[in-house]
Amino acid sequence: MKIAIVGNYGNRNAGDDAILSGLIHTMFTINKDIEITVFTNNKDNTDTVEGVVKESLIYKEKKSKLVNIIFSIKEILKLKQKFDIVILGGGGILMDMYPRDLPLYWFIVKNIVKRDGTLIVHGVGAGPLKTSLGKKIVKNILNSSKVISVRDEKSKKILNELISGNRSIEIIGDPAFGNEHLAISREAGVKKIGITVLPYFADYYWPEYDKEKFEQYKNNIIKLIHGLSENKNNQIYLYSTKYPDDHRLANEIYQETKKQNVILNEEILSPKSLIEFTQDLDVVVGTRLHSLIIGLLVNASIYGIGYHHKVEGFFGEMELENNFFKIDELNVDKLIEEINQSESNKNNIIKANSIYQSKFAKGVSILESVIEEKK
Repeated sequence: MKIAIVGNYGNRNAGDDAILSGLIHTMFTINKDIEITVFTNNKDNTDTVEGVVKESLIYKEKKSKLVNIIFSIKEILKLKQKFDIVILGGGGILMDMYPRDLPLYWFIVKNIVKRDGTLIVHGVGAGPLKTSLGKKIVKNILNSSKVISVRDEKSKKILNELISGNRSIEIIGDPAFGNEHLAISREAGVKKIGITVLPYFADYYWPEYDKEKFEQYKNNIIKLIHGLSENKNNQIYLYSTKYPDDHRLANEIYQETKKQNVILNEEILSPKSLIEFTQDLDVVVGTRLHSLIIGLLVNASIYGIGYHHKVEGFFGEMELENNFFKIDELNVDKLIEEINQSESNKNNIIKANSIYQSKFAKGVSILESVIEEKK
């Protein structure tokens, strides 16, 4: 049985690559005899396991964009109707913030799935969808899919407005939770606090630059670090799950917060090294969603700074609303107070982990059903 996984992989985003790692492990746990091909942005930057084939989403070796597009189309068409099951996901890929991605995903999945094959939208986030073209493409993807699952209620609501007929959309745990086999128990010691950032409305990253919003966010993180570092029993780590953009901002913040108990992690993290790093933390304060998901996976206390509805949705699903802070309304003093009380609220994290394990198991059950049907 030939299975293709299509998503935003290979961009040095440890969160998206953790989705892929977890998904591959889950699939081989279900059936060790399947053949998996991953479609990725960069094959060299995509870690898989032995036996997994890697194909390019789009080729970039040629001299011009037009030549690259033509060459990419020809290469994808060589794989026309090759796969029994095509999985689109996970991650926040059903959005039109970046105009290239949606048409590319749709072109690939509709061509590589067999006529009697099965397309699955699995564990994705949806939105924003602001253009008529973006909504049309997502509608085509949904109507061509046998099974659709998302990771939060807001994404489900967005897709329900586009889907045809009386079809159900399941809410499941993020596929990155399939990496539990990589986690080990953590050692006690000083309170280790990890912080991830992203270049919110920065001119070098965001589609639309807003200096005021960028500076407000950056200054709030600096204030947070200064407040936490006053306690000499706190060891603070700035680390990045998306390179090079997040690391650039983390380094800028570090230069303004250099203290004995503040450390900048320079490592480009793979899914495995991200889990190994996170499992040594007591607290994760994350703007990047997957730094929080991996934090929950290893039972660290997690606090989210929400730049996108997917972060708020995640904390709502986990019944951790008090651990969520809106990025444009961030009360730094309140966040520091919550972090200082993290040990007394540990039972809430253990409960949230159990909730998410159940949601993840639901996603595994969906995949098992589709694979069993194709045998």
